[in-house]
Amino acid sequence: MRQAGLDTDTGIEGGYAPDLDSSIEAIEFILAATIRAGYNPGKDLWLGLDIGSNVLFDDFSKRYIFPLDKTYFSANSLLGLYDSWLKKYPIIYLEDAFAEDDWDNWRALTSEMGDKLMVAGDDLFVSSSKRLRRGIKEQAANSIVVAPNQVGTLTETMDCIKLANKHNFKVIISHRSGETNDDFIVDLAVAVSADYLKAGSLSRGERVAKYNRLLIIAEILEKNGK
Repeated sequence: MRQAGLDTDTGIEGGYAPDLDSSIEAIEFILAATIRAGYNPGKDLWLGLDIGSNVLFDDFSKRYIFPLDKTYFSANSLLGLYDSWLKKYPIIYLEDAFAEDDWDNWRALTSEMGDKLMVAGDDLFVSSSKRLRRGIKEQAANSIVVAPNQVGTLTETMDCIKLANKHNFKVIISHRSGETNDDFIVDLAVAVSADYLKAGSLSRGERVAKYNRLLIIAEILEKNGK
């Protein structure tokens, strides 16, 4: 990024936050860095994208506005864009691809691409068993992002995870944008045998704390022969 004249400041989740000209430029930088590090995209590393479509959706025009690209998409054209990305890049995970109440297009995405990637709902489900039940019924996703402070209690969090497991959803235990050094979500992810942990980049103390805890747990399990 420095070679391209971009800053290397980090955002609130620890990742780089340069001023890019387009959304796709971020993917190109990640793949270029992967290759320079000696790894092979699609073999050693795959991509997961959090679209955050709630903030892109314009309720008045019913379109998705991409500010960086200075363009907008209907739901159908956005679905086509995702399909083109899947054909070009090693993407295996797509989070919040549509707005939280755009159920029809969530269902269309899962129907068309659910066998190729994890269609994950974060804002779609907000760790709520009630919304997850609707998603299961409508086949609107195949994965769920679970953040304990979204739903409010550990009991409700566990109920949501159990429901997801029952219906073969992938479970991603997640941090939040405004984090602290508390590392409980790591213990939760291990305890429920979550498929993935989403804890941010390897910078900023509140992010690194999660990975340090994960290393400690790994050492404990190794000593116990597990």
